[in-house]
Amino acid sequence: MASVSLEIYPEPAISDDKSLRAVNDFVAGNPIFVSVTSSPKQPFDASLELCSSIKDKGHQPALHLLCGNQLEHDLLGRIDDMARRGITKAVALRGDPPVKGNQSCDTVHLVGLLKAKNHFDEIAVAGYPDKHPQAKDLAADIEYLMAKVRAGATRVITQFCYDVGALCRFRDQLRSSGAEVPISAGLLPIRDYAKMMKFARKCKTEVAQELQDKFKETPPALQQELAAKILEKLTADLVSEGFDIHYYTLNSVKMINEAWLAASMLPDLKQAGNI
Repeated sequence: MASVSLEIYPEPAISDDKSLRAVNDFVAGNPIFVSVTSSPKQPFDASLELCSSIKDKGHQPALHLLCGNQLEHDLLGRIDDMARRGITKAVALRGDPPVKGNQSCDTVHLVGLLKAKNHFDEIAVAGYPDKHPQAKDLAADIEYLMAKVRAGATRVITQFCYDVGALCRFRDQLRSSGAEVPISAGLLPIRDYAKMMKFARKCKTEVAQELQDKFKETPPALQQELAAKILEKLTADLVSEGFDIHYYTLNSVKMINEAWLAASMLPDLKQAGNI
């Protein structure tokens, strides 16, 4: 049975909080969690407060916890803050690379800290179908991901990807390495093709030439329609392959509602009553 989760980020203006509106506007299904991003430039307290607001609205928040350039003592303090707020789900990430000589924790250690707390029922970690840009090769990247799973990770959320074949190969490699945790395929709606490509280059994420050609051949006025069809097909194909879906919403569920509703027409979801 496939499940869906959403990712949002804190808005700088609380009076115009699109992030919470995005959660409220997701009428196509019940997300198993709503993850809230954090960053070195973003106050941790803002993400923590948004998680509390999500919880107050009856949803399950999952806070992104970054360990890059963070000491264990500081991370333990943040983990305690999450526990006091009743936040039982976390996304354990490195964030920025550690500064040379900085005695910060790595992601495997962070997962271990979360696991040892015995408070978290979901500890998600990142996976990279094209391998992490700084990994030696895919085999080394899979082995590091397996170390996170052995440390206590309960779910893998992939980097955004538009290639079903690449995601399936990644899944098969992970399964053959012994990981049985759920895998959520990360999907990013293409609301602006040029911005998506810029972001993909920054993240060193592969975008198939076939998909690039489709957008180049499509008039700008019709690109949103094309993007909606692509997201709908990706969702349906990945659900059919047994993936859960994690939508990177950018604080808007435009396209996402329609894609997940279309997936609800698939026999396995209809029978399971997930949507």
